[in-house]
Formats: sequence, C-alpha cells, structure tokens
Amino acid sequence: MAPFSFGKFSTQGWWYYFPLAFLVKTPTATLTILLAFVIGAFTKKMRITRKELPLLSTLVILSAFYLWARVNVGLRHILIVYPLLFILLGQLGSELVKVPWGKWATAGFIGALALEVLSIAPDYLSFFNRLVGGPEKGIYYLSDSNIDWGQDLNGLARFIQKEGNPELLLSYFGTGAPIYYGLQYQSLPTGWSYPYSDHVNSAEPSKEYIAVSVTNLQGTYFAPRDLFAWLLKKEPLAKIGYSIYVYDITNDLESQERIFEIYRITGRAKIFPHMEERIRLLKKKLKS
Repeated sequence: MAPFSFGKFSTQGWWYYFPLAFLVKTPTATLTILLAFVIGAFTKKMRITRKELPLLSTLVILSAFYLWARVNVGLRHILIVYPLLFILLGQLGSELVKVPWGKWATAGFIGALALEVLSIAPDYLSFFNRLVGGPEKGIYYLSDSNIDWGQDLNGLARFIQKEGNPELLLSYFGTGAPIYYGLQYQSLPTGWSYPYSDHVNSAEPSKEYIAVSVTNLQGTYFAPRDLFAWLLKKEPLAKIGYSIYVYDITNDLESQERIFEIYRITGRAKIFPHMEERIRLLKKKLKS
C-alpha cells in the first residue's frame, strides 16, 4: 500500500515510489558522488573491477525487486541498500584520492554531507535533502514514517507549556498517548485510538491552538482526504520537529466553522455541541 506520494494517493502503490523516495531522502552529497561514479562508469573513466561486481550485482537485484514492491509506506523498507551503496562508493572512492585534487574533493563531499545532515539534528526522521527544499518541504513529497511517526508528541507538550498552556485541539498521528505527556486537549479525528480525552474547550477561549500531525494534514488515512487541507493554506505558528504543525486559531471564525464541519462529517457533532454556540458568540464578537 502506498497511500501518499508526491501529492497523489493510491492503494496499489507505484513502481517509482522507492526510486523517488531515495532521491528526496538521500543527502545531496551522497547523490552527487553516486552521479559522478555513474557518469564515470558509462564514460569508462571509472573502472569497475571484479572486486566491486558482487556489491554492484546485489544492488541491481535489490533495486529491481523494490520496483515491484507495493508496500510503499516508508524508505525504511529499503534501508539495506544504503550500507551496500556506501561500501561500493567507498571502494570506488579510493581511486579518487589518487588524483591531485582528489583529497580536497573528498574532504569537500564529507563536509557538505555533515553540514546537511547535522542541520536537521535531532529531527533525522523528517530529513529531506536540500535539492527538494529540505525538511520544510517534506510534507509535499512523502508521508507516514518518512516524516511523521508520532515522534514529536513530547516536543508538542513542551511547546504548549512554553506558550502558557493555551486551549488545544489535537489530531495526532502515532501510538503515544497525548494525556501521558500532560496534554489537555479537545480531540479531533485521527488514525489511531488512545485513552479517550473527553475534554471540551471553553466557549470563548482567550487563546486557542490547533495541532495536527503531517500525516493527518495530508489526509493519508482519512476519508475524505481533505479533512484538514484548509490548514495548509495558513501559516503555521510552529512546526514541531517538522511532523506536527501548530496553528493559532484564536478568534478565527473560518477555522471554527471548519472544525465544526469536521465533527459533522465524522459524526461527532453531538459530542461537541458547544461548537455551534462558540461560532455564534464569535460572529457576534466580530460584528461588534
């Protein structure tokens, strides 16, 4: 199953999923070195010896196998490719340092690799290379464990505390229990089940935030898919580890109406009847 890839949804998967995932999730320096060696091999400027053939053959066979795979929910399914690739590039790279400028080029590649990887520390799961805009743009390319596996719930709790504990609406994707981290929130639809939070926010909150995991923003496991798509048109107040987007919806009439519509679509409007009253009070407040 490949629910989301490059803005598209599918229950059958795509043959090109893993090649594209590899291209956007692999550091730029690694891709550059790989491209240089591919060009070198085709132009016969780089010799592939019998010593490299077993590794190269294994990589080709694995790559061909993954083109047929349809469980496309994360780059983690092809992680075995990376150690094999690094060994091969390391063997071929030993030839590079023999030329006059080779040591400087090698040092440059290593430095560029370190800078790009460390720039996202400690949020490595959400890494996307700078060629495609970095982790900030990851939401437009891939979903699920490529960017959002519920890893930032603790970070959200710290952020909410730092903000003075505003009232919160939450749609979290992951297996952790938000209440375990001290989060008091009004629940929104999600793809997982947790210890139920029956908290209801006040009718006229002085400050209110909505936090939605990237996978839920994309609508990966929702029907309809665009349940939270309206938030993508708004500028988030914060991105917690690139996997949870937080928006300030205090006195935001459009957001309140959208939230009530979500409850209506998902059959939960009766659980949160105060939403209608909240919208009425907010309209009255905005008119005055």
